Amino acid sequence: MKVPLHYVELIMGTAMGMLFGWSYSSTQAFPPSPTGSTIGPALLPRVLSIAGLVLSIMVVVTALVRKRRTTVTIPFSRQLALTVALFTVYLLMLERVGFFVSTLVVMIAELAILSRSRSRWGEWVGIGLLTVVGLWLVFGQLLHVPLPGVRGR
Repeated sequence: MKVPLHYVELIMGTAMGMLFGWSYSSTQAFPPSPTGSTIGPALLPRVLSIAGLVLSIMVVVTALVRKRRTTVTIPFSRQLALTVALFTVYLLMLERVGFFVSTLVVMIAELAILSRSRSRWGEWVGIGLLTVVGLWLVFGQLLHVPLPGVRGR
């Protein structure tokens, strides 16, 4: 399917802007810093959300001002469709199931979707476990970002 490039930029910029806006608004519920300083668990997500929002606005404005005559072909990809569906399910199950289980399941499933080999379950589980533990250590322990389904200190 051929689509004008500025339409793609408008759609992606708007979608990403909405995502970053939602991300920023969700940081309002974060607890204050355990040390009492102004730098707390919400600082990094807020900075990244604001930066992403600014970039998204720049993409939308650029697409509106400079309408390119270029068209892009968007092929249907089974892997892309499965990945979008997988992350939608991840967002829906994150609060109910919790960070550890849902992230591990999604990591293994995404590796299975992207892999050309179907017999590497051991590797996928290992990579998933390392990723979940690494994310928990960095965000949950080091940066004190509250993770869904993980008890506080």
